[in-house]
Amino acid sequence: MSADLTPDDSAVDMWSAAQDLTIPPDVLERFLVRRVARRRGEEAGPCPAGDWPYLAKHTANKTTEEPPMTADEFNATYPIATPVLAWPGSRDEEPLTTVTRTPAWTLGHGTPVVSVEGIAGGIALTHVERISADVRPQGGETAEGAVAGGAGVAQEAV
Repeated sequence: MSADLTPDDSAVDMWSAAQDLTIPPDVLERFLVRRVARRRGEEAGPCPAGDWPYLAKHTANKTTEEPPMTADEFNATYPIATPVLAWPGSRDEEPLTTVTRTPAWTLGHGTPVVSVEGIAGGIALTHVERISADVRPQGGETAEGAVAGGAGVAQEAV
């Protein structure tokens, strides 16, 4: 394989690859050694061509992913009381239909979050999606009616 066709494993999601039980231990070990070397600023060497088929499926396509919305962008787009779906835990769980109750802010480590009715604390903006105002929150009123009437959204155990 020529130098310009050598697979580049620098975009491989390390955590995803490490949890993949189909990757042979020696392939994973070589990958992790190269990753540690890169983080130390050392020459990592190329990914062996035989390792690439195991690692390729864990490559994050960073060029097409949109960067996450910042707190300032969220606040400029969505005012307080915006109807949203919120996933307080994993996005694999059932979302809570609710409304925002504060402007978004950025945590010390850089994650932008917003508070919503029915959940204490902030929820990462990656776990919040705007919905139509006529969708009914868990409390039964429309999202607009819940805000206009001052009613809270039913609390759910987290």
